[in-house]
This record gives sequence, C-alpha cells and structure tokens, in this order.
Amino acid sequence: MKPLNSTIFVTTCRLVPIKNIQLLIQVFHKFLNVQGNGNSVLWIIGEGPERDELVKLAEQYEISEKVVFLVL
Repeated sequence: MKPLNSTIFVTTCRLVPIKNIQLLIQVFHKFLNVQGNGNSVLWIIGEGPERDELVKLAEQYEISEKVVFLVL
C-alpha cells in the first residue's frame, strides 16, 4: 500500500508508438531527479505492443519501482 501522501500520476491508453509513452517515462524520470525521488509513482494503465519495451525503459532509468503497469 502506498503512503497517503503519495503523488500518483496516471495515464490510460493503448501502448502504441503514437501515444509516445516513452516520453512520459523520460519526463517522469527527470521529475523524480528534480523533486528528489519522494513518494511519487506513475501508473500506466493499458495494453499494447510496446509494453515490454516500456518496462525495459523504466528499468534502464532505474525507476521500475516507481512505474506501475496495470491491465484492465
């Protein structure tokens, strides 16, 4: 369970190139660096052919514990 004072960023979409979720992960990584990691998390809700690539990107930025992939 996340602390009550967490900031949760959420996006819901199909994980396809036109949605540019890579940019969202990059910006979230920069945000964490500026804000000092804190309690912020990013929820990415959706399915699509880019899912595995996006998971790897979060791992490369070492923020995989802050980026949660959910499928409805």
